[in-house]
Amino acid sequence: MALYELALMGLALWVPPLFWWGFLEPLRLPKALAWLLDPWVALALFGGVVVGTSLPGLFAAGLEGSFGAALPWLYLITGLLFWLQLVRGWGAGWEADWKVGLYGLVAMLPMNVVGLVWLWSTHVLYSPYLNVICLWNLSPLEDQRLAGAVMLLTGLPPQLWASWLLVRGFMSEL
Repeated sequence: MALYELALMGLALWVPPLFWWGFLEPLRLPKALAWLLDPWVALALFGGVVVGTSLPGLFAAGLEGSFGAALPWLYLITGLLFWLQLVRGWGAGWEADWKVGLYGLVAMLPMNVVGLVWLWSTHVLYSPYLNVICLWNLSPLEDQRLAGAVMLLTGLPPQLWASWLLVRGFMSEL
């Protein structure tokens, strides 16, 4: 579970900023898809995918069925939409509004909640992991807790980035 979570977090939190650094001009989508660039839509999709796919029923379905093949794509696409909101000012001299930083911090809250639930749980939340041999001789509960720690640690750099944008935005308004 921990390695799988590391892969998903990499797709949602590490690949998108590297992708967007290559595109310093604003993204243009056809009119029919332009609503995807709205910050609130990106926030809802990103948070919804993180929380929704972390629910025991959906996560188990993702591991056992064909939904598992789509799960990495969902994380990548919603991660791209989320990070687009944080990098919009990069092409214009790195000017950041405090609202962008606040947006980033709010967007990371669902991921933090899920990570903390996994980390502090007293029992295994996902039935497919009960009978699986885990790497490094971990018990399923230890593996779940490690996955929660992975989620929290991989989410730390975007939170630091958003915090920096928030502080910088406030400082520029003084």
